[in-house]
Amino acid sequence: MSRSDVVERILTDIKARPTHDVAELYLKNTGTLLVPLREHVFTSRHFSTHKALEDVLADVQTIPGISITYRKKNKHENHSFNVIQLAGPPSIAPLLRERQGTNFDTKNYTRTAREHYGNPGTVLALRTGLKTSIAMAKLYNERRRALKEKLRAHAKGKNKAYVTRMSNELDKAAMDKQPTSKLAEQNAYLKHLPEHLIKERDELQELYTTLEQARGMTPVMREGELELLLQDTSLLWPARTPSHTELIDHTWAHLDIEIPGWKTDKPETSWVVIHYEREGEVYKQEMHTASGTGQPTFADHDVIDYQGDIAKLLLGVKESIRREDPLLMTAHNGKFDYINLRDAEELKSLEESFTPDEEDQHQPVHEATTRFFERIGVKSRLLIDFLRFAQIQYDWLPNKKLSLVAKVMLGEKAFDKELTYDEMELLEEKARQYHRIKDNEHIQEVLLMQGKTLNDIQRESEEAARKIASYAGKDVAILAKMRASPTFTNFLDRVTNFADRLNLPIEHLAYSSRAVQKTNERAFLKTTGAEYDKLFRSSQQMRAEYAENKQGFRKTLERLGNTRAEPGLYVQVHLLMLRYGHALKDLLVKTNPEAAVIFNERPRSKEDRVLLSRYGNALAEWLIADYERVDKLRRGLERKRQKVSKESPRYQETIRYYQRLLKNHNKTTSNDLFHGSISEEALKRAVAAAPFALRAHEEIDAEDLRYLLNNESKLAKAKYKFEQQFQTTYEEAKTRLERMVRSAKRVAEEHGLRMIHQEGPYFYLQGDPSSFLEKYEGAHPIIHTFEEALITHDTKLSEAGNHLIGDQQLYTTIHGHYKGIKIVDHPAHHLNMNEMRQFQGFYQGIIAGRFEQALEAIIDGYNNVAERRLPPEELLLYSKASDRYTLLQDGEELHFRTKLPPGISYHPFSGFSKHRPDAQDMHVDEQTGRPYALERSNNKQTRVYLLQVNEARPDWDLYLEKQRARIRNHLSSLITPELTERLLEGVVDHQSWRCAAAGALAERVHYR
Repeated sequence: MSRSDVVERILTDIKARPTHDVAELYLKNTGTLLVPLREHVFTSRHFSTHKALEDVLADVQTIPGISITYRKKNKHENHSFNVIQLAGPPSIAPLLRERQGTNFDTKNYTRTAREHYGNPGTVLALRTGLKTSIAMAKLYNERRRALKEKLRAHAKGKNKAYVTRMSNELDKAAMDKQPTSKLAEQNAYLKHLPEHLIKERDELQELYTTLEQARGMTPVMREGELELLLQDTSLLWPARTPSHTELIDHTWAHLDIEIPGWKTDKPETSWVVIHYEREGEVYKQEMHTASGTGQPTFADHDVIDYQGDIAKLLLGVKESIRREDPLLMTAHNGKFDYINLRDAEELKSLEESFTPDEEDQHQPVHEATTRFFERIGVKSRLLIDFLRFAQIQYDWLPNKKLSLVAKVMLGEKAFDKELTYDEMELLEEKARQYHRIKDNEHIQEVLLMQGKTLNDIQRESEEAARKIASYAGKDVAILAKMRASPTFTNFLDRVTNFADRLNLPIEHLAYSSRAVQKTNERAFLKTTGAEYDKLFRSSQQMRAEYAENKQGFRKTLERLGNTRAEPGLYVQVHLLMLRYGHALKDLLVKTNPEAAVIFNERPRSKEDRVLLSRYGNALAEWLIADYERVDKLRRGLERKRQKVSKESPRYQETIRYYQRLLKNHNKTTSNDLFHGSISEEALKRAVAAAPFALRAHEEIDAEDLRYLLNNESKLAKAKYKFEQQFQTTYEEAKTRLERMVRSAKRVAEEHGLRMIHQEGPYFYLQGDPSSFLEKYEGAHPIIHTFEEALITHDTKLSEAGNHLIGDQQLYTTIHGHYKGIKIVDHPAHHLNMNEMRQFQGFYQGIIAGRFEQALEAIIDGYNNVAERRLPPEELLLYSKASDRYTLLQDGEELHFRTKLPPGISYHPFSGFSKHRPDAQDMHVDEQTGRPYALERSNNKQTRVYLLQVNEARPDWDLYLEKQRARIRNHLSSLITPELTERLLEGVVDHQSWRCAAAGALAERVHYR
């Protein structure tokens, strides 16, 4: 076969149609193709007993078309789990569900299709004849749609039923071999077709006949569209993953939407800005708006003004994307932009734009892509989200907002947020007012009485719109600059490389480093025959535990590191990422050989080291989550054993006795593999059956006994699971992690680097890192350097109230952020606005060496609360939910909320809350008429009232006490606890204490 017989096309999407045993391939610049899915693997759950497995086997063996491809027996037969795998066509799933209920997973058909034909982003090789046939099928559908339009025009004046019937008759005739003129003699609906329509229909039939004769495929009609079903799958095959340079040469669309009224009951997507880029150059900039700038172009953008019509705006965006046909689309937080566009109510109401199918009936799965725009007919695009890229590349940043990420990538002056959300909302209100009143003569008369004409309103609206337009245009322009940056180019190069070698979609790797766990899923399925999520994470509670264990692992690393430093200001501080994935490499590749790809790569730059570390750590996430589960159980048991052993010297003998007794009494457990537990009743029966002598001398509390019995069993099962999954022991993983931390500390010390702080997988080092990087760049990458870092010990009183306890905290200056502390106009870090201001000023003063100024910021914030001179929103907005209450009604706590349940119309600065009949879980207070919701926390039900900011009467004493606690936490380690207390006691009147505190601060905080 010569190279001229083969063409390459990028597969942009693949969607399974399980009921028809086919999948649909979307080929860029060619069309769509149906391919067969002849065999799908149905995996069972874990069966609690071997007998249950045998019963299911006996039943499924009688299902026609099913074969057993995999079977695991129980541990007594030297196998891991009681699991079955069946192979058969996807369309057999309904029968399998009918016979076996939820015993088998009857989903994941797209995964099967990808395994057979390729991931989105894969380059497929196809024979030229196949490419020609797909193009012909596309042409057939285009001509057929055009013919239908001409039929409607020809039958103008006829009723709708007649036109529909004529169209249907033409569809039926399309497969007939006879010419249209012959068919028209027997069909009343086709008799009076004009000559040019007869000719077009015959040309369609010729196209269809040609397609019928094409080798290796069959034309089929589905919902009025001609589709090609590939019979000979040797006509196409996965070839490779495109290189990053190939992707850059394709058309990109950088997109951002603005919803200025996002707080309102019915927010509208009133601004969509798109920059189109090809071969690395932006060639078109469009601004779609419902407000209008009064100009056809603005700031190099083509302005398309829809005069307040949101539905037309969104349809215009759809047509623009169809016209330019980009392969890749970007956004910063694409989940927000694309989901809001796809789910826009205005588009759902347009019948010609929204045809719901099975997938539209539920919320989409937010994995790498969101299938954005599918509901409005724009399909098959690859999505790269710069927010996800920042979460991978800049994990150490205090936040991943566009402004901060742009400054880190492109420099301090790259991008500044010009408008707050509240400012944009006010501007949008003004920008839309002209379209809202231009046809209302009554309002115009009222405005004339106030000295304003309609032209004045139009001018004001356009000025407001131009301010939003300027902001929105810069928002999108920065995306193109980020795309062109060396950091992102290197990132895309690595992503395409790994996508090819790990058999993962490009989007998955660009979306999140956690996506490399797809290789873990494949390895687990191959090793155990089971779906990991189905076997161990079958409930929401288990998934939450998995996430909690990953967070708990950070604490485990901190315990292993055990790094403490004196409070103060440190210079030349560097950040080192612990590569625990690399430390566990041998354990990971034992059951997942594909994982070696990540660990065997050599980093080519500083950014590369970050990426490889992140992906390597992501591969280890399953292991560390299960490791933390075992470690947590072990630590809990050790504490309980120490407590019980002091009270009962015979406790070990007692525990072993009751374990045997319960086993002999056929203790019942749940079917979940690792969560069976001894009930209170079972324990009572076991105690009653124990010899009198054992019970008479028993000193173990019943609850302690039950805890020990249950958790000894859970620990044994968790260790067994760990060993089966990773083919190693918990103890071996623990040894390797401890060795990694010791090695990092030793190597840093050898090179004159002082460890001053640790947060999870990050060590903060001080000193000159050049020799360290030179020798150890592969194993211990330093990924960022700070000029200064302030270390404090945030403290609080112990439960007994007799000594201070707390954690070490580190604050760094990163483009105006102090470990997340910055004044913002939206919730970011559970500080109210007064606290944001005072702590930002405090850290600015300390890092600048102006200690009196630093204390003044703390004191001013405290005095503002002590003297009650703040507006309510300074305290209520953006603080913790538990702080958001006032004492308005008979001393009852009335909780302040900004995010309300469905059915409540509310804005925190204007208008009262309104209770709508369709609101769920909402009630109205009979005395005041105030709406409230019932919230349950810690088994306590609370009324949560909906208050406006201007209604609130804060409990100033409560906020003052919280201010005292936070100031005490921040200052106690920088000046003495005694001086901190004296400062708080005399903060309003005694200047001498301020001077003394500033002096102590200057003495304690020095450059180290």
